[in-house]
Amino acid sequence: MISDAASIVGHQLGLAKIKLETELAPDMPRFNGNGNQIQQILMNLTLNAQQAMGGEPGKVKLSSRLLNTGMIEVRVADNGPGMSQEVKEKIFEPFFTTKPSGEGTGLGLSVSFKIIEDHKGTIRVESEPGEGATFVITLPALVEEESVADELRAAAG
Repeated sequence: MISDAASIVGHQLGLAKIKLETELAPDMPRFNGNGNQIQQILMNLTLNAQQAMGGEPGKVKLSSRLLNTGMIEVRVADNGPGMSQEVKEKIFEPFFTTKPSGEGTGLGLSVSFKIIEDHKGTIRVESEPGEGATFVITLPALVEEESVADELRAAAG
């Protein structure tokens, strides 16, 4: 799912002189949820990073790992301009945007927040002015018994 998101936005980022890197942990477990929705969130975050760089060359990194808490962590990190404490506090509020009028509705991150919450996960941002931004998503990993049961149900139709 993360690789697919990277493939979809990779060309557009490349045209904007943004280097897309991936660092994905091998053998990641599945999660219980809608992969298309999570993929859309990852694409939205990478394209937001591109827009935040304002046409300047830069880097976006997608990474994943399994935490010892049984949660899957996905990070979308950029080396853009970063954000102030005031922006960080409002970033997930509906209709809040730092984009010029007509270029954003301010709904993307609030919708993303709700989708992640509905998946029993969390999303937060780490950023300082001039230091880039990292969006950190955590989602509960599917335990092996649930995964096998889901596959059996799917095979049974």
